[in-house]
Amino acid sequence: RAMLPLLRRLEGAAAGKGGRKGAEPTSADGRLVGRACKRLGLTAAALAERIGAHQSVLSRARSGELPKKYREAIKELLKVKGKDAS
Repeated sequence: RAMLPLLRRLEGAAAGKGGRKGAEPTSADGRLVGRACKRLGLTAAALAERIGAHQSVLSRARSGELPKKYREAIKELLKVKGKDAS
């Protein structure tokens, strides 16, 4: 318990994981979610809220599949971000 505040302050480290980074996504949808989070500057929870999904849906997509409506919503967000950058 005494270590948790320290771990939370470590940059890029998830609290409760001992400072380890999360595993890389293994599915195409997981990589899509990771790319969207990085390009949009959002956490997975914030991305889930933005597309109207529960964050567990995005978590499961790291090694599985996203429902089609969420996949399309993420792709639309990425398209909008790409047009803003131009």
